[in-house]
Order: sequence, then structure tokens, then C-alpha cells
Amino acid sequence: MSIVEDYVRRTPTSGKLHERGRKVFPGGYTRSTILVDYPYPTYIQRALGCRVWDVDGNEYIDYINNYGPLLLGHNNPAVVEAVKQQLETIWSGAVTETEVKLAEKVKELYPCAERMLFCPTGSEACMKAVRTYRAISGKEKIAMFKGAYHGSSDSLSFQEGTPTDFLSKVVLLPYDEIEGVERLIELYKDELAAVLLEPTMGRMGHKPAHPDFYKALREITRKKGIPLVIDEIVDGFRLAPGGAQQRFGIQADMTMLGKVLGGGFPLAAFASSEEVMSIWGIQESTSLDIVGPRIANTGTFNDTKISIAAGLATIEQLTPDLYKHLEKIGDEMRGGMKKIFSGLRIKAQVTGISSMFSIFFTGKPIVNSDSMVHVNKLVYRCFAMSLLNKGVIIGKGGNPSFCSAAMTEEDIKQTLKAAEETLSEMLPLIKEIAPTLID
Repeated sequence: MSIVEDYVRRTPTSGKLHERGRKVFPGGYTRSTILVDYPYPTYIQRALGCRVWDVDGNEYIDYINNYGPLLLGHNNPAVVEAVKQQLETIWSGAVTETEVKLAEKVKELYPCAERMLFCPTGSEACMKAVRTYRAISGKEKIAMFKGAYHGSSDSLSFQEGTPTDFLSKVVLLPYDEIEGVERLIELYKDELAAVLLEPTMGRMGHKPAHPDFYKALREITRKKGIPLVIDEIVDGFRLAPGGAQQRFGIQADMTMLGKVLGGGFPLAAFASSEEVMSIWGIQESTSLDIVGPRIANTGTFNDTKISIAAGLATIEQLTPDLYKHLEKIGDEMRGGMKKIFSGLRIKAQVTGISSMFSIFFTGKPIVNSDSMVHVNKLVYRCFAMSLLNKGVIIGKGGNPSFCSAAMTEEDIKQTLKAAEETLSEMLPLIKEIAPTLID
């Protein structure tokens, strides 16, 4: 029986639901990262801890965790209770103490976060961060690293449909190559409003740069007087309580947070010094005569209390022991996968840091975004679907995978066993479709 035939046999109800979905969504679903499943996505009915169950009753260990937000796993009891309490008081539409509490927690953990604003998504946080520095500096160009992802706004997206004029205002820097970065920043220093950094590049499997790179970048941007904006939508709270900045010993001029910040609910933030963020506040107030902000943080769901309560309940559980556990299981997963590939003589790269990992079927090291050209995506899809048939969900379409605090070492062992069985069974297929991947 083929991989696809086995999947179809196990998931008939998902197949029927997908047929209904195709009649209302382009491609059958409303989120692109799910559409990489073939011939249809797995429809999930319930979730708890590190496991999910589909509509046909199949059980899976979940390494997607909604691509990062569920650091504590599904339905964490303290988060559920906080959401219940908030639902019984107020959902949105007023100023409450809840958002102040969460902002105070963020300020404790991120030194640059003297002032911040919330918004629903990471894309919006990145867009507003860029807008901030363009408004302050009067400059239009932004520098970002080739292959980085800073959301889907036109200002930072390279997808089809983005006006070419917008793309002309973006300078692409080489990741983890400080000499090339210094040369380009020197070339465009008088035109740059800010430099954006995704500390561990998601499209490279969250592989961190060399430790000296971060400090050198900080020194160059400070010397040239260009703000360094660090996008911690994914890395924030995951690599450490203070995110990548704490882990790598650097401090941004502005940081963006998301995913874990909302505890599984939609929430993001952008934060900087009091001086920088003042552009978003009331400029002047005399009696009842108010001069509004230079830029208004408009948005109906900027302060949804459910998300804020969930985020607060999540951050309150981020203890040293929790991070030790996440590091341990992340190391075990990456180390275990490398050992399996080596034993089976399959060429693959396992990248990641802390509780994140990615698998790339290629014999060439992952060093920058150009490395992705050599990755065999078809073999990965076969591997991911084969694992799915064995009860393990990993990142779709080459996207990163995420461990959660709800996982145990036994879950990791079970996953590695399934991975070894899957790859052993796939050896004839790999030899047929990608013989260069076998030593």
C-alpha cells in the first residue's frame, strides 16, 4: 500500500470534509500552510497537551503547535482558566487592568520595551514597526535579510501582487555574513530608516547565526545611527524568557513579539523606547483640547482581552525548569534525528535551536537562504506523510516543527522510533526518486 493510499484509508471523514471545504475556500482551506497536505488536510476534532485527535479518531503527537504559539501545548489548564474568567467579565471594547499587567511583564523581560502597543497579528506588528521608523526618520528604505519572513504586509512581502515600487524600498542583506552586511549598510546608510533582523531564520529551519554575528550587527547599526529592529514573533519567549535578545546578548532599538505572547490566541506587539513610541501617543492635551497621535494604532481587536489574558497566564508559567525541559527535549529530538539519518546513510540536515527543529533532505549544509535550492521537497513530503500515518505531525511543506512543554522524553522516544521505521521503509523510494541522498 502506498503512503497516500494508507493516508486515505485512515482518514475518510477528513476527505469528505475537504470536499465541502473546496466549495467555499480556494483550494479547500483558509490557511495556506495547511494546504500542502496531499490529497487533503487532516481535520482535527480535539487537542490536549502535546496530542491531537482527528475526526476519524486517529491520535497524533503534535509538533506543529500552530507553528509556535502553543509553547505549553494544547489546552493548558491555567490558560483555559484565565480565558474562562475573562469571558465572564469583559471580552473587548474598553480599557482594563489586564493589558497593563501583560505589558508590565513584557517590559520586565525585554529591556528595549519601555513602551509598547498591542495588535492582533505579527504581520501588523512588523508593518507598524516599519511605519514608525519611516515616520521618525523621513527615510523610506528598510534593510532586511534575504530569506527572512516579516509577515504579509506589502512593505515587507515579496509575494506576487506586491507593487514593485514597494520592493524597491527594501535592501536585502546576506544572513550571517557580517562583511557583506557592513558593506551594504555603508552603501545605503543615508537612505535606511531601519534594519530588520529575524534572529533565527524560520525558512532556514531556525538555525541561529554565529554568536559574533549578532553583536557585530548591533555594533554596526549603532555606529551608523540606524535603528536595529528585531523580529521576535517566533523566537520571543521561546528561546528564553527574554527571547533571542537574552539568548544572544544583544538589545534591539525596537522588538516585535507575537505567537507565545497570546498564549495560543491572536496577539502581537511592537515595543521600543518612550521617545520612539511617543509618535503613537497623544501629542498634546490642554483641558479637553487634544492633539492626537502622529500615527494612530487603530484596530478593533488591538486589545482583545481574551488573547491578553491567555498571554499573561502563559508568561506567568515560564520558569527556569520549563526552559531546561524544552532545551532537553529539543536537543534529544535533533540529536536523535541526526543519529537516525547517519545510521541509514541518508543525507539530511537537522537544524534548529531550543525547542525548534527542522529537517532538510540535502547533503549540503544550510548556511543561508540560497541553500534551500538544494533541498528535496518531495522526499520531505513523503517523509512527513509517512510519519502522519504513524501518528506524528511535523511541520508541513518544510516548515519548522515545535516541541511543547507538555511533551515528555517518552513522547520524543516514540517519535524517533516512528521516524526510524518510516525512513527505513522509505529507503527504496528515496533511492528511486533521489538516489544522490543515499551514501
